[in-house]
Amino acid sequence: MKRLESLCLLVWETILIFKEDTKLGHYRELLQRILTRIKSHRGEWALQPGVGVGLGKFAGKPNSAETGERIKNAITVQLSQGDLLRGQEFTVDVFPVTKHSVAIAIVITPPRAGGQVVLTLTYDARDNRIIPRNI
Repeated sequence: MKRLESLCLLVWETILIFKEDTKLGHYRELLQRILTRIKSHRGEWALQPGVGVGLGKFAGKPNSAETGERIKNAITVQLSQGDLLRGQEFTVDVFPVTKHSVAIAIVITPPRAGGQVVLTLTYDARDNRIIPRNI
């Protein structure tokens, strides 16, 4: 329960921790690429037909541990594809917020970054909306 309470705090703000301000532009680009993959579905981009998490397939599904795990796996697979991130550079947590929505917390630790980027989103399965939090 304590872990869930800690993760819930992440929903309300995105935490950016950097050693050097000059890297901020790189992280903004990285966050944009991550958001593009999460908000897209496969086949949406002609030059990259395999890109896209496709959260729409979870619209109307019950907000259960199984659905949360499937969302987590879909995001993990997409972020690991291509040159975006390596598996050891990020973690994904998905947990229920309301009856119809989940929070998604992605903690990214790029190599030689000297810090972390935490991206938080809310996905509402009623209307298939993805809401970035404080980016």
